[in-house]
This record gives sequence, C-alpha cells and structure tokens, in this order.
Amino acid sequence: MVVDAFVSDAIPVHLITREAVRLYFSRLVPHGAVLVHISNRYLRLEPVLGNIARNLRLTCRAERHVPPRAQLDAGASESQWVLMARSPGALGRVASDRRWHPCAVDRSAHVWTDDYSSVLSVVKWG
Repeated sequence: MVVDAFVSDAIPVHLITREAVRLYFSRLVPHGAVLVHISNRYLRLEPVLGNIARNLRLTCRAERHVPPRAQLDAGASESQWVLMARSPGALGRVASDRRWHPCAVDRSAHVWTDDYSSVLSVVKWG
C-alpha cells in the first residue's frame, strides 16, 4: 500500500497516526507493507512514523531519494520515504539495501494518535 497524500508542505495528520497505521495493516495480506511518502521542507516526519512502528512492533526503514543530476535539472526533486512491514522478511530487498536505514525514533516524544499529535515537536528549526 502506498500513502502519498501530502500536498506541498501541508500534512494530513490523521493519515500518520497509530490508528491510521493499524487500519492500513488491517487491510493488507500478512506479508504486505506500507510505503509512506513523507517529503516535507519544514517537518521531520520520519521519527513520527518510527515511533508508531516501534509502538506497533513493526519493521521500519526510511530512505531519502536523490535523483541523478540530469533529473534534478529537468525538475525532479528529492523525496523521503518510509516503508513499514510486520517483519523484516516482508520488506524484500529493501531489508538489505544500504540506501534504506532503520527509521529514526524519538523516545522522548509521544506516539501520534487520533487524540494526540504535535506538529511543533517535529518542526525543522533553523
């Protein structure tokens, strides 16, 4: 499943909560995975999903894709992605791909839920 609902720098917070991720996985086959596009100029969203994955005992990997220079010159831009699965085996080749790293977590932050989120806690200050 691919979650790519972000428009510019607006974030639909309700799509990156613990309950939303549970819902995604409830609709997947046992070895399914969820790929979330988290590109954003102002917010660090990787730890948000890393915390949710940790809380739900999911495997989580992240990648920052940088297109080749020719594609950048043609208008492509960098993007950030998070891939979550129930087990490392469900990640397929991503599990051993060096471009993908374990998701960052913020142990001091609360897990985002339908009742709690804090956009200010993930702002890229400076």
